[in-house]
Amino acid sequence: MRRARRQTFIVAEAHGGTLRQVGRSCLRAYTGKAQAVPVAALLSELEELRSELEREREPGRIAVEAFLAHAACVIRLEGYRRGGITRKAAEANYRALEDGAPGAEEPSHADRQRAERTLRWARALPRGGDDLLAKIAAAAAEPFVTAGTAGVLAYAPVAYGQARRREITRERAAAKELGEAGSRRHFSLVLEHAARLPTRFGPESTRPLYVFRAEGGQRLVWRAARWRDISVGERKVVRGRFKTTLHDGRLRSGFAVPGCEGLHAAAVTCAFKERRERGHGRGALAATQGRE
Repeated sequence: MRRARRQTFIVAEAHGGTLRQVGRSCLRAYTGKAQAVPVAALLSELEELRSELEREREPGRIAVEAFLAHAACVIRLEGYRRGGITRKAAEANYRALEDGAPGAEEPSHADRQRAERTLRWARALPRGGDDLLAKIAAAAAEPFVTAGTAGVLAYAPVAYGQARRREITRERAAAKELGEAGSRRHFSLVLEHAARLPTRFGPESTRPLYVFRAEGGQRLVWRAARWRDISVGERKVVRGRFKTTLHDGRLRSGFAVPGCEGLHAAAVTCAFKERRERGHGRGALAATQGRE
């Protein structure tokens, strides 16, 4: 009567390399070792790991954000080139860096930031349709790059830059409607975002930073001296005076706006209009026109 085999091993003969299928009880005849089963189990695990690593290296297994970082790196160094040249260069640079090959270019911090912003922008695009932006949105929704999405993803940093420039142009035109430098006026604003802004007194020292949305769609930033009793979505009337215009995408202190990367600011001095707030909390209110 034959017993059901619980474990099966594939062995190769030392001379000739003939493959044979044997059970656990017959394994010693081929290995000559009493503890051959743990060795075989370890070899099996190593083979599974090797197969998994090989699958990770297959085309289409590059994470989308990692691919975007390499595409941004190639575009920064060489500009965008059509005909699949940028796509192939980004893939080749990724593989070369993984293999430790000489000459591979490590994406810079700016490249990775651009990739992160591009991915966030792409995933917010409306899906459905056959235009380029819809294809970028669909490709960005996937975790890995495929042969069918690599081309549009290589172009995504360029499309993101074009969209940002159009947004900057629109918001700059809208910001001019708020007033000229030195003018005073009241603003009816809705709080859009609140964050903690680091100070020069150490990592634990912060001050509140509020981002408002004006009626015309302009974003304004206020660095207050202390936290105010105001919630996101609440409307406030503030009074302020335009002081200067900045063009480096950062606030006067040099800190980027947390959660609102790339703000382009025209600084304003302001205070809340309510009597209980008068004379307190003067800070920098900035009419913004997003800039990378």
